Amino acid sequence: MSMRYPFGRPAAVLVLSLVLRATAGSWYISPGGSNTNNGLTETTAFADLDHVQSVVKPGDTVWVLDGEYTNLWTTYLETSGTEDKWIVYRAKNRHGALVRCTNTGHYQDGIEVTGSYIVVDGLRITTSDEGHGIEIKYSHHLKVCNCEIYQCGGSGISIWIPISVPGDTTPGARIVIRNNICFANECTVTWSTFTDGNGIILDCFGDEWARNYPHDWPDASLRGQPIPAYTHGAIVEGNICFDNGGRGIHVLNSDNVVVRFNTLYKNLRAAIRFGFGRPRRGGLWPSSVKSHH
Repeated sequence: MSMRYPFGRPAAVLVLSLVLRATAGSWYISPGGSNTNNGLTETTAFADLDHVQSVVKPGDTVWVLDGEYTNLWTTYLETSGTEDKWIVYRAKNRHGALVRCTNTGHYQDGIEVTGSYIVVDGLRITTSDEGHGIEIKYSHHLKVCNCEIYQCGGSGISIWIPISVPGDTTPGARIVIRNNICFANECTVTWSTFTDGNGIILDCFGDEWARNYPHDWPDASLRGQPIPAYTHGAIVEGNICFDNGGRGIHVLNSDNVVVRFNTLYKNLRAAIRFGFGRPRRGGLWPSSVKSHH
């Protein structure tokens, strides 16, 4: 007998429990799965993250089972959660699931996140000679935690032109990059000089030059129009970044970023091997970056 409910659970508690189960689901993907399965159990798992986008809904958790997920093109996480019902993509065993993009000669990321209210937790990711491991763009309210990202041709984690939610005045950062390991990421394809290849980069939170030209903005009617500066900020903490071609953590043209308690070691390999040329344009250096190491 429960001491809290000596005469049984109240009906309202039972109803709430049933509602929560009905509105928050679990999906499974496995390298040995099939997209003709229902994805509801480990033994009936889907085959890839792309397919689960057609069924996942706010509040769901996608369990990524151990093994290698090899893709020729970028895996897109486009479905958004909501403020109180985030979507979570979580490795069943930390670093047991590897997402590998094998395309060479085309700019393809391992995972590209354009949805919001999303958590990516515990995955391993690697790409070809140009793409980022995880690229986050045109999004807000995101967490990337406990991932291992290596040997990418861009940066390990890239946050590019995030957006603010109109009317959102609650305090605190909306983007959290925490406890990831990013190593051996290096750009070997020149864009007039060797660029990127950082462990983690936060770029164009408030840079008017970049925010005036997005040609692939999800809403086609807004393409080419200015995007308001992202003002809610980000936290980058507890990450380990080493042996990257660029910087361990690079904050470029972005304000309101807190960088703290990270371990950075033997980065800037490309600067040592090739030397960095002059940037393609002038930089707008951040005025509100707090760094604690």
